Amino acid sequence: MINLMYVVLMAMLALNVSSDVLNGFSLVDEMLNRSVASSLKENQYIMKELEGTLANNPSYALEYQKKMQTIKKESDDLYNFIEELKWKIVRESDGDEADIRNIKSQENLEAANYVMLSDGLGQGQILYDKINAYRKMILGMIYDPNKKKNIEENLSTELPDRGKRMGKNWQEYMFENVPVAAAVVLLSKIQDDVLYAEGEALHEILNNTDINEMNIRVNDLRAYVIPNTRTLNVGDTYTAQVVVAAVDTTSRPEVYIGDKLMQSQDGMFRIACNSPGEHSFAGYVLVRKRDGSVVKRNFAQTYNVLPRSANERNASANIGRLPHAAGGIDVDMSGRATPRASTQIESSTVSSTIMNVLYAGYENPISISVSGASNISATMSDGTIHDLGNGKFTAIPNTVGQDVTISVSATVGGQTQHVEDFKFHVRKLPDPAPYILTGADTHFKGGRISKNTILAAAGIHAAIDDGILNIPFTVTGFEATFWDKLGNAIPLVSNSSSFTAAMKEQIRDMQRGKAFFISKVQAIGPDKVPRVLPGAMKIIVR
Repeated sequence: MINLMYVVLMAMLALNVSSDVLNGFSLVDEMLNRSVASSLKENQYIMKELEGTLANNPSYALEYQKKMQTIKKESDDLYNFIEELKWKIVRESDGDEADIRNIKSQENLEAANYVMLSDGLGQGQILYDKINAYRKMILGMIYDPNKKKNIEENLSTELPDRGKRMGKNWQEYMFENVPVAAAVVLLSKIQDDVLYAEGEALHEILNNTDINEMNIRVNDLRAYVIPNTRTLNVGDTYTAQVVVAAVDTTSRPEVYIGDKLMQSQDGMFRIACNSPGEHSFAGYVLVRKRDGSVVKRNFAQTYNVLPRSANERNASANIGRLPHAAGGIDVDMSGRATPRASTQIESSTVSSTIMNVLYAGYENPISISVSGASNISATMSDGTIHDLGNGKFTAIPNTVGQDVTISVSATVGGQTQHVEDFKFHVRKLPDPAPYILTGADTHFKGGRISKNTILAAAGIHAAIDDGILNIPFTVTGFEATFWDKLGNAIPLVSNSSSFTAAMKEQIRDMQRGKAFFISKVQAIGPDKVPRVLPGAMKIIVR
């Protein structure tokens, strides 16, 4: 009912705002305030119940208390920030004696504009960023897809088609030329949505804190044998766990590997073993209770892949290797000790995730493993290599165009021996792409953008973000070119990453549809090589 009245009253903003309509806003705000008060009491009750449950289950306490405290703090911060905005808007219209429960200048169209959208002072962009950050945080605490969908819709900052056609951003669409009464209702609605999201997240924790109260339906008991390994050598000991599992044959749980739902008709997880060494995977299982709520349980597993025999390796020597996960280089080496003595490694293999390339002056991540060995060490020609532990290294070559060799040694059977040498090409880090950070993690690289957004931006950033590397650069200067009414170019130079006062003045004076260019961006990366980036970024003010 509240949402229906809210939608109807918002639609009436397109009409002349009469006193009856303004009184209607007051009525909706009163109803929202009652809903907010009810949600506050409900969430406080859940918090007390959670605290009692965690006190009786110390094994859960640390993990869930941190989640509970994060949810409460972030919810309170956003709720209180919105409450401050409501008071600022009402004080802007009614003065220092303003009363948010008795607004005198309900029809005032300037107060919300000033508080939410004015240059330099506008809080609309801050509210937009806070809602997006809060939504992302709260969705990470909830696993029920239906609840996630509701929260995403309630706290959405996506512009409707009408707003896009008008060329507005979210805060302009929500608060531009909106009377004080309507602005307060809009903000109260967001507060109500925040409390709903907080309550759902707290319920999620409560559902996962006591296994005795899970109330999960089962209709079958099954025995399972879980071996430590199915591959053994003569003289090894076979070990396994024998367990009984209660299952529901009418409803399968949802199994996620990482954050991806496992699609398997028989419930079996399969993964290709393309490289030798130790590997791992992790995920979680969602089990639905009788009341429709969801219980989550995490899992993790490691496994070892043995190398193929020498004949098998020779037969497939010409088969190319696919890159692994982007962002580094994996050097995987493995071998089996001979039956006569365990102090020799039969052979090793190497695969590069970015085609055997290292970047000069950059800490290239390297992973090295040798089956059956300990104390793995590595050295590198024409550069340095640092051991980070657990088989992880960083390699920093010195010279562009000069190939380097990584030599690997390891301790096998109590003896340290040289394993193998691996050669890599050395290249210069590619040029980054310039961009303007307009949201929590939104890279604007040219096109149409609102004047308020560009003025609120900190300045110009640059980074390599090509799907393989993700490397930030420091911008040390750039040039912005504007045009006067006669078509004369006005180049302005900044000796930092920020827009200068003169640049901002030019942007403020620009009419909608006019453009300016960012060019000659100077940047320096982790390789300490200064560079001037080619090309230009065209920015059209709307």
